[in-house]
Amino acid sequence: MSDDCTEHVTKALQSFLNTPPCKKYRLGGIFIGPVNTGRLYLKVYPEANGAGHIFGEIQSLLGLKQTKFFLVGYFNLTDHLDQHQTQELSTILDRFRNETLWEDDIRELWLISTQDDLVLSGKITKKIVRSEN
Repeated sequence: MSDDCTEHVTKALQSFLNTPPCKKYRLGGIFIGPVNTGRLYLKVYPEANGAGHIFGEIQSLLGLKQTKFFLVGYFNLTDHLDQHQTQELSTILDRFRNETLWEDDIRELWLISTQDDLVLSGKITKKIVRSEN
């Protein structure tokens, strides 16, 4: 997003957060994708609603195409695993794959400025906090 649309986006997201009911999400188990195999992710499940899901609403507010797959980066492996480590990791992945690790209401959204797709250089430029009315 360009800097000149920040105010409009902030107002739209503030309205989204403050409009009842509270929006919910769930963090699912650990996942390793087929593309970046050295990265561990947590699956994020947005609450379903009449329009699809709450993350889709946010994407539409931002003028983006709605998607259905959401991940949060958890860990990036930097070294190759030996056979024993690979087996241990596989056991952990199998154990927690379908678990719910966390469920909560969305209390705030962040606009983050970054220079890379992993948001390694990111900084929060705006916090949009739900009003407790």
